[in-house]
Amino acid sequence: MLALRISFTIIIHLIWSSFQAPTDINLAGVRLDSSGDLKVNPNQSFAIRVLGNNIPRGGDFYFTTATKCEDAYIPNNDKISTVPAVSLHSACSFAVLEVRDGLPFNVSTSTYHLCHKDFNAYTEEFLNIKSKDPTTEKFGLDSVIVCCFCILMSAYAAGMTLGYMKFSIVELNNLVNQGDASLAKRARRILIVRRQSNYLVTSFSLFSSIFTVLFTTNVEKMLNGVPNESVMKIVVPALISLIFAEVIPQAICNSKFGFTLASGLWFVSYLIFIVTFPIAYPVSCVLGRFLKRDVREVLTEEEKTCMIQNMAKNANEKVKSMGDGAKGVPDCA
Repeated sequence: MLALRISFTIIIHLIWSSFQAPTDINLAGVRLDSSGDLKVNPNQSFAIRVLGNNIPRGGDFYFTTATKCEDAYIPNNDKISTVPAVSLHSACSFAVLEVRDGLPFNVSTSTYHLCHKDFNAYTEEFLNIKSKDPTTEKFGLDSVIVCCFCILMSAYAAGMTLGYMKFSIVELNNLVNQGDASLAKRARRILIVRRQSNYLVTSFSLFSSIFTVLFTTNVEKMLNGVPNESVMKIVVPALISLIFAEVIPQAICNSKFGFTLASGLWFVSYLIFIVTFPIAYPVSCVLGRFLKRDVREVLTEEEKTCMIQNMAKNANEKVKSMGDGAKGVPDCA
């Protein structure tokens, strides 16, 4: 019986001790969620994970440029900058803090220290957070590859839009019905895509826009810290996109190589159709509802007559006899 009472007393004491843990905050370290570097971009939102013992639940964390935490809110002191931190998650051994508006670094405030209202001591090295220098950031081969891939995809979509649309459905049907089996096979591949004119334009435009935005975003990151940064971030991606994703691919696809590229890369076009289907297809249906079918899909009687008359001018006698039946119709302008 005595042993049972002693055991019960020890258990109660342990439980009580666990709820009455020491109240002194012991910060053991700070770790950024994205990396272990204690440097952040000025005026940009970031989150950190505070590690230690007896870390209080809730808020009351803040960053300050003061030497001691207790000096953070000295009145009428413009030299000290203090920014509150929002507690996203907290426990006894860690807390996840977020600074939504970032830290306003400048020449006089180049280092901030993490503090808590109950932590009145000199700041230490592991509490320091400094500003990132954009000019020291290095971009590896992977960033260059991503940019090249984005501009290539954007160029394909922009060029092939013109490459497919420059062929009329009537022209493609004539190529399919000719005796050349190889030419007919290639024309048939283009015809399948060309018939979906609204879906083609919507899908390829969406695909090109997405990769253009991704390319611009990556290039802007590479241009952080360069002279005339705001101007360069506009001019450089705009010129590269204009030259390599618009002018050159459209010129190539509008040349004699357009037919070969459109028929040879049909599988890439199908892939774009599949990827953009959830957005592009409904939009193309709406466009089709209001714009109706492609105007080049059907020739009017007057257009047919004008075509025959133009062919008959330098044709043989057999073709000229076909044009005689169209004399009753006024000549086309």
